[in-house]
Amino acid sequence: AVDLSPTGMLYERTRSLGLREPYVLGAFEIALGARRIRVRARTVWTRERLCAVRFVAMHDVDRLTIAEHVDEVVREGRGKLP
Repeated sequence: AVDLSPTGMLYERTRSLGLREPYVLGAFEIALGARRIRVRARTVWTRERLCAVRFVAMHDVDRLTIAEHVDEVVREGRGKLP
């Protein structure tokens, strides 16, 4: 992920996937340290290899975990997410 929020993410696709049209609705697994979060997301836009998605199905606990992770990154002043 290039950018992550509790409502969606921006990620960079591989070169081969960048040549294809992305799925309208996809399943993703986000790794935050040892924790794995599974979400369903709808593609919002694509530009070359970048793809923005909005989360449409995920557990509330996982959404909170992402929000807490983003807050921690901001507090620590780290510029990039893992």
